[in-house]
Amino acid sequence: MKKYILILIAVCLLPMNLMSRDCLDKSWKQYKNHEYQQAIESINSCLDDIISDGKPKEMDYAFFGLANNYIKLGDVDSALKYILIAYDLEKKYELDQSKTLNELGLIYIEKGMNHQAIYYLKKAKELNLNSNNKIEYKRNLSNLGFAYTNLEMKDSATAYLNSALKMSDDELKTNPMLLNYLAVSFFQNKDYSKSLYYLEQSFKNLTTKNNQLEIFIISTNLELVKLYNNMEINSSIFKEYLTFTKAKQNSRYFADANYKMSIIVSKEKDLKEGTRYLNVANSIYVELGNILKAKEITKTFLLANKISKVSNLKYSENELTELLNIEYSKQLEKDLEARISSDSYIVNMKEELYYSEISFYMVLSILISVLFTIGIAIYRIRKNNYIKMLIESYNNYLELIYQLDSNRLKLNLSKITNYMALDNTFREKQIFTELVDEVVKDTNMIRKTVKSGIDFQQNKRLNNV
Repeated sequence: MKKYILILIAVCLLPMNLMSRDCLDKSWKQYKNHEYQQAIESINSCLDDIISDGKPKEMDYAFFGLANNYIKLGDVDSALKYILIAYDLEKKYELDQSKTLNELGLIYIEKGMNHQAIYYLKKAKELNLNSNNKIEYKRNLSNLGFAYTNLEMKDSATAYLNSALKMSDDELKTNPMLLNYLAVSFFQNKDYSKSLYYLEQSFKNLTTKNNQLEIFIISTNLELVKLYNNMEINSSIFKEYLTFTKAKQNSRYFADANYKMSIIVSKEKDLKEGTRYLNVANSIYVELGNILKAKEITKTFLLANKISKVSNLKYSENELTELLNIEYSKQLEKDLEARISSDSYIVNMKEELYYSEISFYMVLSILISVLFTIGIAIYRIRKNNYIKMLIESYNNYLELIYQLDSNRLKLNLSKITNYMALDNTFREKQIFTELVDEVVKDTNMIRKTVKSGIDFQQNKRLNNV
Protein backbone atom coordinates (compact mmCIF):
# COMPACT_ATOMS: atom_id res chain seq x y z
CA MET A 1 0.00 0.00 0.00
CA LYS A 2 2.86 2.38 0.89
CA LYS A 3 4.35 1.86 -2.56
CA TYR A 4 1.11 2.85 -4.27
CA ILE A 5 0.77 5.94 -2.06
CA LEU A 6 4.27 7.14 -2.99
CA ILE A 7 3.59 6.53 -6.66
CA LEU A 8 0.34 8.48 -6.50
CA ILE A 9 2.02 11.37 -4.66
CA ALA A 10 4.83 11.44 -7.23
CA VAL A 11 2.29 11.53 -10.06
CA CYS A 12 0.38 14.35 -8.37
CA LEU A 13 3.52 16.43 -7.79
CA LEU A 14 5.14 15.66 -11.16
CA PRO A 15 3.48 18.52 -13.11
CA MET A 16 4.74 21.04 -10.55
CA ASN A 17 8.28 19.68 -10.65
CA LEU A 18 8.33 19.59 -14.42
CA MET A 19 7.05 23.15 -14.58
CA SER A 20 9.80 24.39 -12.27
CA ARG A 21 12.48 22.51 -14.22
CA ASP A 22 11.11 23.77 -17.52
CA CYS A 23 11.27 27.36 -16.35
CA LEU A 24 14.89 26.95 -15.26
CA ASP A 25 15.82 25.35 -18.57
CA LYS A 26 14.09 28.19 -20.37
CA SER A 27 15.92 30.82 -18.29
CA TRP A 28 19.27 29.15 -19.04
CA LYS A 29 18.60 29.33 -22.79
CA GLN A 30 17.60 32.99 -22.43
CA TYR A 31 20.77 33.68 -20.44
CA LYS A 32 22.92 32.19 -23.21
CA ASN A 33 21.04 34.37 -25.72
CA HIS A 34 21.75 37.48 -23.58
CA GLU A 35 18.04 37.84 -22.78
CA TYR A 36 18.80 38.53 -19.15
CA GLN A 37 15.57 40.30 -18.20
CA GLN A 38 13.51 37.52 -19.78
CA ALA A 39 15.62 34.95 -17.94
CA ILE A 40 14.88 36.70 -14.63
CA GLU A 41 11.16 36.69 -15.44
CA SER A 42 11.28 32.96 -16.26
CA ILE A 43 12.89 32.13 -12.92
CA ASN A 44 10.50 34.38 -11.00
CA SER A 45 7.51 32.75 -12.73
CA CYS A 46 8.18 29.49 -10.88
CA LEU A 47 10.23 30.65 -7.90
CA ASP A 48 7.32 30.21 -5.46
CA ASP A 49 6.79 26.64 -6.67
CA ILE A 50 10.50 25.90 -6.34
CA ILE A 51 10.53 27.19 -2.76
CA SER A 52 7.34 25.25 -1.98
CA ASP A 53 8.95 22.05 -3.29
CA GLY A 54 11.79 22.71 -0.86
CA LYS A 55 14.50 21.10 -2.98
CA PRO A 56 17.78 22.73 -1.84
CA LYS A 57 19.71 22.23 -5.10
CA GLU A 58 16.87 23.62 -7.20
CA MET A 59 16.45 26.66 -4.93
CA ASP A 60 20.20 27.27 -4.99
CA TYR A 61 20.24 27.03 -8.79
CA ALA A 62 17.37 29.52 -9.10
CA PHE A 63 18.88 32.18 -6.81
CA PHE A 64 22.34 31.71 -8.30
CA GLY A 65 20.75 32.17 -11.74
CA LEU A 66 18.99 35.37 -10.66
CA ALA A 67 22.31 36.76 -9.39
CA ASN A 68 24.10 35.97 -12.66
CA ASN A 69 21.41 37.62 -14.76
CA TYR A 70 21.37 40.75 -12.61
CA ILE A 71 25.16 40.97 -12.94
CA LYS A 72 24.82 40.90 -16.72
CA LEU A 73 22.23 43.70 -16.51
CA GLY A 74 24.60 45.74 -14.37
CA ASP A 75 22.29 45.62 -11.33
CA VAL A 76 25.01 44.65 -8.89
CA ASP A 77 22.95 45.34 -5.75
CA SER A 78 20.21 42.89 -6.78
CA ALA A 79 22.90 40.40 -7.81
CA LEU A 80 24.47 40.68 -4.35
CA LYS A 81 21.12 40.11 -2.62
CA TYR A 82 20.39 36.90 -4.52
CA ILE A 83 23.92 35.51 -4.38
CA LEU A 84 23.85 35.94 -0.60
CA ILE A 85 20.58 33.98 -0.46
CA ALA A 86 22.18 31.21 -2.53
CA TYR A 87 25.20 31.27 -0.22
CA ASP A 88 23.00 30.97 2.90
CA LEU A 89 21.12 28.04 1.33
CA GLU A 90 24.38 26.28 0.54
CA LYS A 91 25.61 26.69 4.12
CA LYS A 92 22.30 25.49 5.55
CA TYR A 93 22.03 22.39 3.34
CA GLU A 94 25.79 21.73 3.08
CA LEU A 95 25.93 22.23 -0.69
CA ASP A 96 29.02 23.14 -2.69
CA GLN A 97 29.81 26.81 -2.01
CA SER A 98 32.85 27.29 -4.24
CA LYS A 99 31.10 28.78 -7.29
CA THR A 100 28.93 31.07 -5.18
CA LEU A 101 31.96 32.31 -3.23
CA ASN A 102 33.76 33.00 -6.51
CA GLU A 103 30.69 34.86 -7.80
CA LEU A 104 30.54 36.86 -4.57
CA GLY A 105 34.15 37.85 -5.16
CA LEU A 106 33.38 39.00 -8.72
CA ILE A 107 30.35 40.99 -7.52
CA TYR A 108 32.44 42.78 -4.92
CA ILE A 109 35.10 43.50 -7.55
CA GLU A 110 32.33 44.97 -9.72
CA LYS A 111 31.21 47.10 -6.77
CA GLY A 112 34.79 48.31 -6.25
CA MET A 113 35.02 46.54 -2.87
CA ASN A 114 38.13 44.52 -3.62
CA HIS A 115 39.06 43.73 -0.01
CA GLN A 116 35.73 41.93 0.49
CA ALA A 117 36.24 40.25 -2.89
CA ILE A 118 39.60 38.88 -1.78
CA TYR A 119 38.07 37.43 1.40
CA TYR A 120 35.45 35.40 -0.53
CA LEU A 121 37.81 34.44 -3.34
CA LYS A 122 40.29 33.01 -0.85
CA LYS A 123 37.52 30.95 0.75
CA ALA A 124 36.54 29.66 -2.70
CA LYS A 125 40.19 28.90 -3.45
CA GLU A 126 40.54 26.77 -0.31
CA LEU A 127 37.39 24.79 -1.08
CA ASN A 128 38.50 24.08 -4.65
CA LEU A 129 41.99 23.16 -3.45
CA ASN A 130 40.55 20.64 -0.96
CA SER A 131 38.24 19.14 -3.58
CA ASN A 132 41.02 19.12 -6.20
CA ASN A 133 38.86 21.18 -8.58
CA LYS A 134 41.70 22.56 -10.68
CA ILE A 135 39.57 24.46 -13.19
CA GLU A 136 37.73 26.51 -10.56
CA TYR A 137 40.92 26.83 -8.50
CA LYS A 138 42.70 28.49 -11.42
CA ARG A 139 39.76 30.88 -11.86
CA ASN A 140 40.01 31.81 -8.19
CA LEU A 141 43.71 32.55 -8.59
CA SER A 142 43.05 34.70 -11.66
CA ASN A 143 40.26 36.60 -9.93
CA LEU A 144 42.47 37.22 -6.90
CA GLY A 145 45.11 38.58 -9.26
CA PHE A 146 42.45 40.85 -10.76
CA ALA A 147 41.33 42.12 -7.32
CA TYR A 148 44.91 42.82 -6.23
CA THR A 149 45.52 44.60 -9.53
CA ASN A 150 42.59 46.91 -8.80
CA LEU A 151 44.15 47.69 -5.42
CA GLU A 152 47.45 48.40 -7.24
CA MET A 153 49.17 45.72 -5.16
CA LYS A 154 51.32 44.55 -8.05
CA ASP A 155 53.41 41.98 -6.16
CA SER A 156 50.35 40.10 -4.89
CA ALA A 157 48.65 40.44 -8.28
CA THR A 158 51.68 39.04 -10.09
CA ALA A 159 52.04 36.19 -7.59
CA TYR A 160 48.47 34.98 -8.09
CA LEU A 161 48.58 35.36 -11.87
CA ASN A 162 51.84 33.44 -12.05
CA SER A 163 50.36 30.71 -9.84
CA ALA A 164 47.46 30.40 -12.29
CA LEU A 165 49.87 30.21 -15.21
CA LYS A 166 51.97 27.49 -13.57
CA MET A 167 48.86 25.33 -13.46
CA SER A 168 48.32 25.79 -17.18
CA ASP A 169 47.09 22.73 -19.03
CA ASP A 170 45.00 21.98 -22.09
CA GLU A 171 41.84 23.22 -20.38
CA LEU A 172 43.41 26.60 -19.62
CA LYS A 173 44.97 26.89 -23.05
CA THR A 174 41.68 26.27 -24.83
CA ASN A 175 39.29 28.28 -22.65
CA PRO A 176 38.83 31.60 -24.51
CA MET A 177 37.16 33.56 -21.71
CA LEU A 178 39.65 32.46 -19.07
CA LEU A 179 42.54 33.32 -21.36
CA ASN A 180 40.91 36.68 -22.01
CA TYR A 181 40.56 37.31 -18.30
CA LEU A 182 44.24 36.56 -17.71
CA ALA A 183 45.12 38.91 -20.56
CA VAL A 184 43.06 41.72 -19.00
CA SER A 185 44.88 41.26 -15.70
CA PHE A 186 48.24 41.53 -17.44
CA PHE A 187 47.01 44.57 -19.36
CA GLN A 188 46.08 46.31 -16.11
CA ASN A 189 49.58 45.54 -14.85
CA LYS A 190 50.88 47.15 -18.07
CA ASP A 191 52.45 43.89 -19.22
CA TYR A 192 51.22 44.36 -22.79
CA SER A 193 53.31 41.62 -24.39
CA LYS A 194 51.90 38.88 -22.11
CA SER A 195 48.43 40.36 -22.51
CA LEU A 196 48.80 40.13 -26.29
CA TYR A 197 50.01 36.52 -26.08
CA TYR A 198 47.00 35.32 -24.08
CA LEU A 199 44.53 37.30 -26.16
CA GLU A 200 45.89 35.78 -29.35
CA GLN A 201 45.47 32.33 -27.76
CA SER A 202 41.98 33.29 -26.64
CA PHE A 203 40.94 34.50 -30.09
CA LYS A 204 42.39 31.39 -31.76
CA ASN A 205 40.31 29.10 -29.54
CA LEU A 206 36.96 30.81 -30.16
CA THR A 207 34.33 28.34 -31.37
CA THR A 208 30.64 28.27 -32.16
CA LYS A 209 30.05 27.56 -28.45
CA ASN A 210 31.05 31.16 -27.71
CA ASN A 211 28.22 33.65 -28.09
CA GLN A 212 28.43 36.90 -30.05
CA LEU A 213 29.07 39.04 -26.97
CA GLU A 214 32.07 36.93 -25.94
CA ILE A 215 33.44 37.12 -29.48
CA PHE A 216 33.13 40.92 -29.45
CA ILE A 217 34.77 41.23 -26.02
CA ILE A 218 37.77 39.09 -26.98
CA SER A 219 38.11 40.61 -30.46
CA THR A 220 38.05 44.22 -29.22
CA ASN A 221 40.44 43.43 -26.37
CA LEU A 222 42.85 41.88 -28.86
CA GLU A 223 42.73 44.88 -31.19
CA LEU A 224 43.18 47.27 -28.25
CA VAL A 225 46.25 45.41 -26.97
CA LYS A 226 47.64 45.36 -30.51
CA LEU A 227 47.47 49.14 -30.43
CA TYR A 228 49.54 49.17 -27.22
CA ASN A 229 52.05 46.86 -28.89
CA ASN A 230 52.33 49.24 -31.88
CA MET A 231 50.65 46.84 -34.28
CA GLU A 232 48.16 47.46 -37.06
CA ILE A 233 44.54 47.12 -35.91
CA ASN A 234 41.04 46.58 -37.30
CA SER A 235 39.12 49.58 -35.91
CA SER A 236 35.75 48.59 -37.48
CA ILE A 237 35.26 45.88 -34.84
CA PHE A 238 34.86 48.58 -32.15
CA LYS A 239 31.95 50.21 -33.99
CA GLU A 240 30.28 46.82 -34.40
CA TYR A 241 30.72 46.14 -30.68
CA LEU A 242 29.19 49.54 -29.82
CA THR A 243 26.18 48.95 -32.10
CA PHE A 244 25.67 45.44 -30.73
CA THR A 245 25.70 46.44 -27.05
CA LYS A 246 23.45 49.42 -27.68
CA ALA A 247 20.88 47.22 -29.41
CA LYS A 248 21.02 44.69 -26.56
CA GLN A 249 20.54 47.52 -24.03
CA ASN A 250 23.27 46.10 -21.86
CA SER A 251 24.62 49.08 -19.94
CA ARG A 252 27.67 47.31 -18.54
CA TYR A 253 29.05 46.24 -21.92
CA PHE A 254 27.79 49.39 -23.63
CA ALA A 255 30.04 51.31 -21.22
CA ASP A 256 32.94 48.99 -22.11
CA ALA A 257 32.30 49.58 -25.84
CA ASN A 258 32.29 53.37 -25.35
CA TYR A 259 35.53 53.21 -23.34
CA LYS A 260 37.30 51.27 -26.10
CA MET A 261 35.92 53.62 -28.75
CA SER A 262 37.29 56.57 -26.73
CA ILE A 263 40.85 55.25 -27.03
CA ILE A 264 40.61 54.23 -30.70
CA VAL A 265 38.97 57.51 -31.79
CA SER A 266 41.32 59.68 -29.74
CA LYS A 267 44.37 57.88 -31.11
CA GLU A 268 43.24 57.70 -34.74
CA LYS A 269 41.08 60.82 -35.17
CA ASP A 270 40.28 63.40 -32.55
CA LEU A 271 40.97 63.71 -28.82
CA LYS A 272 37.79 65.73 -28.25
CA GLU A 273 35.57 63.13 -29.90
CA GLY A 274 37.37 60.39 -28.00
CA THR A 275 36.68 62.22 -24.75
CA ARG A 276 32.98 62.29 -25.60
CA TYR A 277 32.95 58.47 -25.72
CA LEU A 278 34.87 58.34 -22.43
CA ASN A 279 32.29 60.61 -20.77
CA VAL A 280 29.50 58.27 -21.85
CA ALA A 281 31.36 55.28 -20.39
CA ASN A 282 32.16 57.08 -17.14
CA SER A 283 28.56 58.28 -16.72
CA ILE A 284 27.34 54.68 -16.96
CA TYR A 285 29.96 53.35 -14.54
CA VAL A 286 29.22 56.13 -12.03
CA GLU A 287 25.49 55.40 -12.33
CA LEU A 288 26.20 51.71 -11.73
CA GLY A 289 28.27 52.63 -8.68
CA ASN A 290 31.51 51.24 -10.11
CA ILE A 291 33.59 54.38 -9.58
CA LEU A 292 36.79 52.34 -9.49
CA LYS A 293 36.20 51.21 -13.08
CA ALA A 294 35.53 54.80 -14.15
CA LYS A 295 38.77 55.90 -12.50
CA GLU A 296 40.68 53.04 -14.10
CA ILE A 297 39.51 53.74 -17.68
CA THR A 298 40.13 57.46 -17.24
CA LYS A 299 43.72 56.76 -16.22
CA THR A 300 44.12 54.36 -19.16
CA PHE A 301 42.69 56.97 -21.56
CA LEU A 302 45.14 59.64 -20.36
CA LEU A 303 48.11 57.25 -20.53
CA ALA A 304 47.12 56.10 -24.02
CA ASN A 305 47.09 59.69 -25.23
CA LYS A 306 50.20 60.59 -23.18
CA ILE A 307 48.50 63.49 -21.43
CA SER A 308 47.93 64.30 -17.75
CA LYS A 309 44.52 65.95 -18.13
CA VAL A 310 41.91 67.02 -20.67
CA SER A 311 39.57 70.01 -20.43
CA ASN A 312 36.22 68.54 -21.42
CA LEU A 313 36.23 65.49 -19.13
CA LYS A 314 32.95 65.03 -17.25
CA TYR A 315 34.79 63.45 -14.30
CA SER A 316 38.40 64.27 -13.51
CA GLU A 317 40.60 61.77 -11.64
CA ASN A 318 40.32 63.85 -8.45
CA GLU A 319 36.55 64.01 -8.72
CA LEU A 320 36.40 60.28 -9.26
CA THR A 321 38.61 59.73 -6.19
CA GLU A 322 36.18 61.78 -4.06
CA LEU A 323 33.23 59.91 -5.56
CA LEU A 324 35.01 56.64 -4.87
CA ASN A 325 35.30 57.40 -1.16
CA ILE A 326 31.61 58.38 -1.00
CA GLU A 327 30.56 55.39 -3.06
CA TYR A 328 32.62 53.01 -0.93
CA SER A 329 30.72 54.20 2.13
CA LYS A 330 27.43 53.76 0.26
CA GLN A 331 28.45 50.31 -0.88
CA LEU A 332 29.16 49.28 2.71
CA GLU A 333 25.63 50.39 3.62
CA LYS A 334 24.18 48.58 0.62
CA ASP A 335 26.19 45.51 1.53
CA LEU A 336 24.69 45.57 5.03
CA GLU A 337 21.21 46.10 3.59
CA ALA A 338 21.71 43.19 1.19
CA ARG A 339 22.74 40.94 4.07
CA ILE A 340 19.74 42.00 6.16
CA SER A 341 17.47 41.50 3.15
CA SER A 342 19.01 38.07 2.53
CA ASP A 343 18.56 37.03 6.17
CA SER A 344 14.95 38.23 6.12
CA TYR A 345 14.31 36.34 2.91
CA ILE A 346 15.77 33.15 4.37
CA VAL A 347 13.58 33.50 7.50
CA ASN A 348 10.47 33.98 5.36
CA MET A 349 11.52 31.05 3.22
CA LYS A 350 11.88 28.84 6.31
CA GLU A 351 8.34 29.78 7.36
CA GLU A 352 7.05 29.08 3.87
CA LEU A 353 8.83 25.74 3.79
CA TYR A 354 7.36 24.92 7.23
CA TYR A 355 3.82 25.63 6.07
CA SER A 356 4.57 23.86 2.81
CA GLU A 357 5.63 20.80 4.83
CA ILE A 358 2.40 20.96 6.82
CA SER A 359 0.47 21.26 3.57
CA PHE A 360 2.35 18.25 2.26
CA TYR A 361 1.25 16.11 5.19
CA MET A 362 -2.31 17.38 4.82
CA VAL A 363 -2.25 16.41 1.16
CA LEU A 364 -0.73 13.06 2.15
CA SER A 365 -3.53 12.40 4.65
CA ILE A 366 -6.15 13.34 2.07
CA LEU A 367 -4.50 11.03 -0.47
CA ILE A 368 -4.48 8.18 2.06
CA SER A 369 -8.17 8.80 2.77
CA VAL A 370 -8.92 8.81 -0.94
CA LEU A 371 -6.96 5.60 -1.44
CA PHE A 372 -8.77 3.98 1.50
CA THR A 373 -12.12 5.02 0.02
CA ILE A 374 -11.08 3.70 -3.38
CA GLY A 375 -10.09 0.39 -1.75
CA ILE A 376 -13.46 0.03 -0.07
CA ALA A 377 -15.21 0.93 -3.31
CA ILE A 378 -13.20 -1.67 -5.21
CA TYR A 379 -14.03 -4.30 -2.57
CA ARG A 380 -17.72 -3.47 -2.78
CA ILE A 381 -17.64 -3.53 -6.53
CA ARG A 382 -16.01 -6.95 -6.46
CA LYS A 383 -18.57 -8.11 -3.90
CA ASN A 384 -21.40 -6.70 -6.02
CA ASN A 385 -20.01 -8.57 -9.00
CA TYR A 386 -20.21 -11.79 -6.98
CA ILE A 387 -23.76 -11.03 -5.97
CA LYS A 388 -24.52 -10.21 -9.57
CA MET A 389 -23.22 -13.64 -10.50
CA LEU A 390 -25.56 -15.20 -7.94
CA ILE A 391 -28.45 -13.24 -9.31
CA GLU A 392 -27.63 -14.41 -12.83
CA SER A 393 -27.49 -18.01 -11.60
CA TYR A 394 -30.79 -17.52 -9.85
CA ASN A 395 -32.30 -16.14 -13.03
CA ASN A 396 -31.06 -19.19 -14.88
CA TYR A 397 -32.86 -21.42 -12.38
CA LEU A 398 -35.97 -19.31 -12.76
CA GLU A 399 -35.70 -19.74 -16.49
CA LEU A 400 -35.54 -23.48 -15.97
CA ILE A 401 -38.64 -23.32 -13.82
CA TYR A 402 -40.32 -21.26 -16.49
CA GLN A 403 -39.50 -23.92 -19.05
CA LEU A 404 -40.86 -26.69 -16.80
CA ASP A 405 -43.91 -24.72 -15.79
CA SER A 406 -44.52 -22.83 -18.98
CA ASN A 407 -47.88 -21.41 -19.96
CA ARG A 408 -48.00 -23.83 -22.82
CA LEU A 409 -47.63 -26.83 -20.46
CA LYS A 410 -50.26 -25.41 -18.11
CA LEU A 411 -52.58 -24.63 -21.00
CA ASN A 412 -52.24 -28.10 -22.51
CA LEU A 413 -52.90 -29.81 -19.20
CA SER A 414 -55.89 -27.53 -18.67
CA LYS A 415 -57.22 -28.31 -22.14
CA ILE A 416 -56.91 -32.06 -21.57
CA THR A 417 -58.67 -31.81 -18.21
CA ASN A 418 -61.50 -29.67 -19.58
CA TYR A 419 -61.86 -31.79 -22.67
CA MET A 420 -62.19 -34.96 -20.63
CA ALA A 421 -64.66 -33.27 -18.30
CA LEU A 422 -66.87 -32.20 -21.19
CA ASP A 423 -66.64 -35.42 -23.13
CA ASN A 424 -69.10 -37.93 -21.65
CA THR A 425 -67.18 -40.85 -23.12
CA PHE A 426 -64.44 -40.28 -20.52
CA ARG A 427 -66.78 -40.36 -17.52
CA GLU A 428 -66.65 -44.12 -17.31
CA LYS A 429 -62.97 -44.32 -18.19
CA GLN A 430 -61.40 -43.67 -14.82
CA ILE A 431 -57.98 -44.78 -16.05
CA PHE A 432 -57.62 -41.71 -18.31
CA THR A 433 -58.79 -39.35 -15.56
CA GLU A 434 -56.28 -40.80 -13.11
CA LEU A 435 -53.52 -40.60 -15.73
CA VAL A 436 -54.10 -36.85 -16.21
CA ASP A 437 -54.19 -36.32 -12.48
CA GLU A 438 -50.86 -38.17 -12.16
CA VAL A 439 -49.28 -35.96 -14.88
CA VAL A 440 -50.44 -32.78 -13.11
CA LYS A 441 -49.22 -34.16 -9.78
CA ASP A 442 -45.82 -35.14 -11.22
CA THR A 443 -45.42 -31.69 -12.81
CA ASN A 444 -46.09 -30.00 -9.49
CA MET A 445 -43.52 -32.28 -7.80
CA ILE A 446 -40.85 -31.42 -10.37
CA ARG A 447 -41.58 -27.72 -9.89
CA LYS A 448 -41.27 -28.09 -6.10
CA THR A 449 -38.04 -30.09 -6.34
CA VAL A 450 -36.36 -27.52 -8.63
CA LYS A 451 -37.37 -24.69 -6.32
CA SER A 452 -35.84 -26.50 -3.34
CA GLY A 453 -32.59 -26.97 -5.31
CA ILE A 454 -32.50 -23.28 -6.17
CA ASP A 455 -32.98 -22.29 -2.54
CA PHE A 456 -30.22 -24.67 -1.41
CA GLN A 457 -27.69 -23.41 -4.00
CA GLN A 458 -28.49 -19.75 -3.29
CA ASN A 459 -28.05 -20.18 0.47
CA LYS A 460 -24.78 -22.05 -0.05
CA ARG A 461 -23.33 -19.33 -2.28
CA LEU A 462 -24.41 -16.49 0.02
CA ASN A 463 -22.76 -18.22 2.96
CA ASN A 464 -19.47 -18.31 1.00
CA VAL A 465 -19.50 -14.54 0.19
